[in-house]
Amino acid sequence: MFFRRWLMNSLIHQPLRLATNTAGSAMLVVLTLVLFMAWPVQAQARVQLIEDAPLTEATTDVTTQPVSMAVSPEQCVTLHQGQDCYVVLSVNWQAPTVANYCLFSSEVLQPLQCWRAQAQGEFKQEIMVRRNIKLALRIQGERDDLADGEVKIAWVYKKKGKPRMSWRMF
Repeated sequence: MFFRRWLMNSLIHQPLRLATNTAGSAMLVVLTLVLFMAWPVQAQARVQLIEDAPLTEATTDVTTQPVSMAVSPEQCVTLHQGQDCYVVLSVNWQAPTVANYCLFSSEVLQPLQCWRAQAQGEFKQEIMVRRNIKLALRIQGERDDLADGEVKIAWVYKKKGKPRMSWRMF
């Protein structure tokens, strides 16, 4: 929601700035943003067996059968390198058995959300991204990832080292 407001304000209040190179480049920026915002990511689960832990019926089913997780969008696109990227993150997951699951991000130590006694779940939240983030679904209290996904940062214009002068004497 915030990203859409920012994009609309940028296009309405600063159309000359986007159109200085060509009108086609502004259209390319808009189409690229729309394309990447709508592209979902499919993440496949990694199967890992717990060798030292006592096996119960619930842990056996969860660790031997795949867990599916879809992360959308796959990329967050900004106009210039180094800018903050605002995006509505959507994660849907499904597991073969009921358990306590938590969704983790590489940006924070605490889980983004936990589900008690569930076999599927949905997470939707507007976030600000500064660098690539990895998302992982885990059983509550464990460190092994059952499924994972990633949101990558992309930009249209690369950040330049020195600001260029707009005029020259010779």
